[in-house]
Amino acid sequence: MQELIEKICLKIQVARFQEMGPEWRTEMFASRIIPYARLYYPVEGEGIVIHHGRQYHLRPGWIYLVPPYAQAEVSCPKHLVKYWCHFNAYILDSDLDIFSLYHPAYELEVKNSDFVRNLFIRMVELHSMPGTILQPIDALEVKSALGLLITPFLKTIKNEFSGKSVDSMAKFTRLLAYIEKNLSRRLTLAELAEEFHLNPTYLSNLFAQKMGLPLIAYCNRRRIRLAIDLIWSTDYSVSEIADKTGIGDVANFSKMFKRATGLSPFEYRKSFRKLQENNDLGDIDISI
Repeated sequence: MQELIEKICLKIQVARFQEMGPEWRTEMFASRIIPYARLYYPVEGEGIVIHHGRQYHLRPGWIYLVPPYAQAEVSCPKHLVKYWCHFNAYILDSDLDIFSLYHPAYELEVKNSDFVRNLFIRMVELHSMPGTILQPIDALEVKSALGLLITPFLKTIKNEFSGKSVDSMAKFTRLLAYIEKNLSRRLTLAELAEEFHLNPTYLSNLFAQKMGLPLIAYCNRRRIRLAIDLIWSTDYSVSEIADKTGIGDVANFSKMFKRATGLSPFEYRKSFRKLQENNDLGDIDISI
């Protein structure tokens, strides 16, 4: 776990201070899965976020984390004033976000509200538009503020792994890094077992135990998440994205993508482009 935290690369997409009403609800957002983690810091009113099978009651005095790619639902009964930001905490020199890999606490009580509020205020001042390009010193300040905000969540992950074998975690970390760097080609259980000098059955069982799903299913999930990243950040065609994610066959890729997101790659990109054309990426919280 120490190795993962030491190599975290923070990237912030946007930070905002907004007042929301009943219009802030799941049905108003075209794109329900995005590749960013989100922080919510309410200062007035209330809201609801549901993800990973649990409901979180947004209220002042608490800070909330929604991991990347989460299937989430939001609502605001009457009135909610909040700071929020979209960001990623990448690990392993890859596009793998630590909050999509591990499961921290998703709500934490704030011990020093003035401190947290001032961190958000500074992030909003410097990064209120998506994709803002900052001067190096300002970028460092934003990352430092974000780092202070997410550290309590990272500590809950660290506690989860206390007492576990360091060697086992190191080998598992190297396996995940290898998968990330080779998503663009076909990976098999036999190849991965040979690469890491493990028995295929042992590797399969170990991976399912640690990650909660089979190894190849994990690889396919990472491919779909890479596809979402590419749809958001590039103009690659669906065929090109299928190739770059290692799936290759467009029909199979489209079927896998729709099964995971509820939309075809074309429909997903169309909804995203509509938000761009309406300038909604900067004007509303696209947190679904």
